[in-house]
Amino acid sequence: MKNIILIIFAVCFSTTIYAQEAKNQETLFNKKVDLTKIGFMVSPGFNFTEIAGESATFYQLKAGVVFWDKLTIGGYYSEAINDVRPANLLVDYPRANIEMSAAGGFIEYSLYTNKLLHLTIPVAIGSMEMEGDDYNPQDINEGESRTMYVEPAVQAEVNLHKYVRLHAGLGYRIMGDPNYSEGIIPRADDALSFQVGLKFGLFQIKK
Repeated sequence: MKNIILIIFAVCFSTTIYAQEAKNQETLFNKKVDLTKIGFMVSPGFNFTEIAGESATFYQLKAGVVFWDKLTIGGYYSEAINDVRPANLLVDYPRANIEMSAAGGFIEYSLYTNKLLHLTIPVAIGSMEMEGDDYNPQDINEGESRTMYVEPAVQAEVNLHKYVRLHAGLGYRIMGDPNYSEGIIPRADDALSFQVGLKFGLFQIKK
């Protein structure tokens, strides 16, 4: 009888200790998210670059969630303001022009955002779509293509206001092989880019 009481006591004691440890243990799924460290932003801007050897200007809209006013994760859409007319196409198709757009996601790390002037390092991963137009004659398959690319950049950023920042810097677009292509569409090629824009947001709900 005494042994049975001791066994019951040991089981109850170990169960209590286990329950306390489980309650106090931090894991990925029971750790509370501190919402005061999360913010958001929207950023309109421009990207000046080259496509198929010709100058091109894209307007771009980015939006994302900001963590600790350092790491931003989001998505973007951009579209060329001007169609490009690659020289190698104009020899045979004098009226040819190429329409372009791009979309994807980005991750951005910012340094010393509490300073008036600071650095930010965005990396975009997306897909560029190019579509031929007005080749003439009518039996030509003008075509289109879609190509994945990566574009890292380094930008300087200025705090204009608590909720507004101005950024500008250089990037480099690294194109992959087209994952879809038909008709007569030139390759976009790798190229430098100059990026400038404004960033509006509540970057951190509470500092």
